[in-house]
Amino acid sequence: ICLFQEAKKNSLTVPTVLENRISIERSAVDNYLKAVSIDVARLSPEMTASIEAQVQLQKRNGGCGIARIADQADFLRLAVLVQALPDAVDRPHDGSMALPELQEICDRLLLDPLFKDDDVPSQLERLKQINLRVIPCPRSDLNLQSLPRKLRDALYIAKEQQWKALVTLRHCDDHLLPEKIRSLESQEAGLPLAADPRIFPIPDETFTIYLKRRLGVSIVSSGKRCSRCSREVDVDVEHPMKCPKIGRNTVHQRNCRFVTKQMNDLFRDSATSIHYEMPIDYMRSDTCTTLFPRVDLAMRNPISGVNRMIDFTFPVINNRATAEYPTVELAATRKHNFYNDNFNYKNEFVLVPGAIDTYGRNCMELNKFIRDVAREGTQHTEEYAKTVNQLRTAIAWMHVCTIGDQQVQFLRENRF
Repeated sequence: ICLFQEAKKNSLTVPTVLENRISIERSAVDNYLKAVSIDVARLSPEMTASIEAQVQLQKRNGGCGIARIADQADFLRLAVLVQALPDAVDRPHDGSMALPELQEICDRLLLDPLFKDDDVPSQLERLKQINLRVIPCPRSDLNLQSLPRKLRDALYIAKEQQWKALVTLRHCDDHLLPEKIRSLESQEAGLPLAADPRIFPIPDETFTIYLKRRLGVSIVSSGKRCSRCSREVDVDVEHPMKCPKIGRNTVHQRNCRFVTKQMNDLFRDSATSIHYEMPIDYMRSDTCTTLFPRVDLAMRNPISGVNRMIDFTFPVINNRATAEYPTVELAATRKHNFYNDNFNYKNEFVLVPGAIDTYGRNCMELNKFIRDVAREGTQHTEEYAKTVNQLRTAIAWMHVCTIGDQQVQFLRENRF
């Protein structure tokens, strides 16, 4: 709407306005990066191109959702014009086309090589025929109404392929890169970016580290060493989560307490009982050597008879991970093996390994657990989707905050 108003005021065509906006949208990306201490002027051209491509991806696909309006203006205008087309075609006319601007957009999109696949070209040609009143215009056509979304999805797929090619070229010697990309592309890894900052606030330093790791920007220079264990610190500061002198207890405990609180809030008015760090000494087998064993969270539902015990783990990216067996699934398997070897629990509990890697990806069993408890804890079907999203967002937010706080403290302690 603003573009059309500006065009009318200045007697400009809409495409001219869009061309004038390109530099503004480009600076919006730059300003977003500078806000988190990423100065593109100091980066190599290859790194700048990779980061700018990633920032413009959707949040659930490894990006930050900072879309350039110049890239999407035709899709947005097409969506409005498709809705207006039936009424425009029915108006009295002298043989001219119904919406001249629609014809211009269709011609422009047909020349774009991004939209040569599927049925997009045929749908665009059909739109032109309807606009010329050669064929009748249906009042409700789902194919035509979904066309702008198909065009937008094709654009995002092309940008994603561009980003992967650039980042692979930039980090060609990083054997963990494929697994990092798979983790970044998980939906839950991008949830902190989509969360309401009034409900889920992230401290500035923590958010800066989170975003730099997400974009593959080095946080410290190579060759730095940890003051506690004297081992080399990786440039993305993954070291605190695997340092033998620091450990993961702080991260682990904060996350477990937070999830316990979420479960208590969800099942406050139900018969389900929640137990934090429940002792499981009575379940131990003869081979168990663990002293005072506890499980992070136990839930007993006397109505359904389903009792669950949840044990969280926060693995770093595994160099043996593959697309079929990612880091989080390998960690979940280790949890199952540990409990199977050391405890006799299967007659009483279902084990849920809560594996979340350091880039934010959840294991499948944790995602299923969130869906199941949301279904049990909501009284109405309409609340289910909202509850699932709230639980996943809350867990992802706390995960980012706890790991980020540990990394901030580590950087301060070592004065990097």
